[in-house]
Order: sequence, then structure tokens, then C-alpha cells
Amino acid sequence: MSQGFLPASCRRGLHVAHMRLFFQSAAGAFIGKLLAALLIAVCVALGVGPEEWAAFVLGDLSYFRQILARIGFVSLAAVVFGSLIWPKLRSSLKGIKFRLPISRNAGHLSDQEISRRIFHFRSDVRFDRLEEYMVRLELAFFNCSDHGVVVERVTGLIICDPPFDAFPLETPHLDMGQTATEGRPVDHFVVMIEQRVPRELVPLITQKLAASMPFSFTLTGLTLWLRRLSGDNSFAVDLWHGISCEKKRDHIVCAEVKPAAGRTIV
Repeated sequence: MSQGFLPASCRRGLHVAHMRLFFQSAAGAFIGKLLAALLIAVCVALGVGPEEWAAFVLGDLSYFRQILARIGFVSLAAVVFGSLIWPKLRSSLKGIKFRLPISRNAGHLSDQEISRRIFHFRSDVRFDRLEEYMVRLELAFFNCSDHGVVVERVTGLIICDPPFDAFPLETPHLDMGQTATEGRPVDHFVVMIEQRVPRELVPLITQKLAASMPFSFTLTGLTLWLRRLSGDNSFAVDLWHGISCEKKRDHIVCAEVKPAAGRTIV
């Protein structure tokens, strides 16, 4: 369990997009039912209701009328099928310029602008491998940009902050297969980092967890590198200042540690 939220501007944008999609779907369904009812009423008024259609299909038709009926049914099926797939087709074709070569206009954002649109909003720390002198950090991000990104690497150090002196840990590394993680546009993704813990620190962490006493991991020395899906250059994203951990009942509660007022982070 953890805390952390998306920026207000991103939340408002997602809320507006969801409400717009809801009203568009509701309006489309209502208009579709209204047009269908109107079409049926017109056909019945003109004397071509369901009974007349059945008699037309089952009756003896000439060769010309058979071809005409088949063309009519195929056209009707094509119209219905097109109306069903058109919304998805229109959204997927949005931004594509039909020219040679075909390209998609993605806004031409720089790497720094994409980095500013990726937000670290949740963190979890797993201690199930503490006896193996290993903990795992799961950092959740939300990609508010229109570009897909890929996890590249992690560099720097994590500092464990018990109530006493800070303890720099060994260089962490990404979980196996983590470099294949893709952050899709306007979606969340999770980065899993494995951190080696010194032998002398394990008993202290175990005691803190057993006594439900909080301790924290400082992330100011850690750097997470991503790259856009279609690019080669890496860029860093902002991380929380730190993660506090405290055991409550049978769960580890993780929360964001914010820098102290007036403190300069180098």
C-alpha cells in the first residue's frame, strides 16, 4: 500500500477525457437507437415491414431480383459493420498524414518535455527476500505524454535512513527482463529495482519491521534512465525524494518522503 498522486493538471485532463468519451458514447447510442426506430417506422409505413421482407426473400425471384437483393443485403451489412468499427478506426488514424512516406504527427516533443510528463506516483518495497540480503523496489509511473517509452537503466545509489546514521547501499540494478518494460502513452508502468542489503543492516531492518517502527530509503542519489520507443537517446525522470516504510499488521505501508523545508538537494 502506498501514497502518491498525479499532478492536478494531469488528473483534470484525464477526467475531462473520460467524461467526453462517456457523453460521446451515450449520445451515439441514443442517436443510433433513434435512427433505427425511425427507419423501422418508415419501412412499416411504406408497406415494407418484416412480413413483406420475409415474403420478398422467400418468394420466387427472378435472376435480376436475386442479384439486387444480395447487393442490398451486402450493402446493409457493410454499413452496419462500418458504423461499428469507425470510432476505433478514426481514433487510430488521428494524426496520420496520408502521404509517402506515411508519418504520424506526435507533437515533436523533446526528451526533456517527455520527461516532465512522466510522473512517479507510487512506490512499494518488498522484503520477502531479506534473508537473501535483497529487497525489491517497485516504482510506479504514469506516462502523460503521447510517446511510448522504454526503461533503459538505473544508476547511482540508494541510501537507507534508519533513525541513526544514513547507510549508503550498493549500486542497485534492474530486475531481470526489466529493460523490456514499455510505458505506453497515457498509461502507467512499473519499474522493479533489486537492491543488495549489507549483512549487518538486515537485523536492524528486521527489528524495525517487527516493532512497526518506520525507516526510509532516500532516492536523491538514484537516477532512472528511459528512452522514447522510437529513439536512441536516454533521459532521466524525476523520482520521489525518498520512500518511508512501516509495517502495520501484516502489510508494509510505503509513503513518499518529501525533502525538509529549506533543504537543498544536490
